[in-house]
Order: sequence, then structure tokens, then C-alpha cells
Amino acid sequence: MIDEHGNVINKNGKKMFGKELLDAEGDIPKVFRTGLLKSDTASSLSRLMSEIEKNQLSDFDQEERRI
Repeated sequence: MIDEHGNVINKNGKKMFGKELLDAEGDIPKVFRTGLLKSDTASSLSRLMSEIEKNQLSDFDQEERRI
């Protein structure tokens, strides 16, 4: 859906893409249409944080390396 200013809006009237982001045919950028990008969820953020924590040395490990 398009608002009176040419911006792409959702069914609630919220602006999703500004007119300046649309291509010459008025389509949204291809990267948003192909599924290459997906929104991050709380679970994927949690997984990311777990990986970061797993890869960090504990205080004990750091002390052991110093010795």
C-alpha cells in the first residue's frame, strides 16, 4: 500500500519504506523481497549471546594463562 506521499505503508498505516528508497518502478529494494534479510528474534539473540559467552575465557582461565 502507498500513502499520499508515495511511501510504502503497512495495513496499519505505518511507514515501512520511504519513497526515496523505492526503485524507478516504485518497488521496494530487492534485498527485502528475496528473504535475504530476516528480522532478529529474541531466541537468535540469546543464541548469539551464548556463543559469545562460550568463547570468552573465564576469570579462572585468564589467571591460569597468566601463570
